[in-house]
Amino acid sequence: MQRKQPTVLFMLALIVCFVILTSCGTSKRYVVFAESTVLTDISRASLEKRLSDKKIDFIVNDAGDILVQKSDLNKATVCCS
Repeated sequence: MQRKQPTVLFMLALIVCFVILTSCGTSKRYVVFAESTVLTDISRASLEKRLSDKKIDFIVNDAGDILVQKSDLNKATVCCS
């Protein structure tokens, strides 16, 4: 399990970089913070708990991706990467 966690964190970091570089729009727009393809059940639960603990609003879309408001993206990156 220890080997998977760095991979998941690396993939999350790549996703965050991609979102930061490609996102545009209003501050209330939700952007993908973590794709379902890189999340295990454990990492998803952990990420959701950390976001909730920091009072960062997030949603889970139909594909299972975790999205945060664009205005909270830096805050989410600091707390959960």
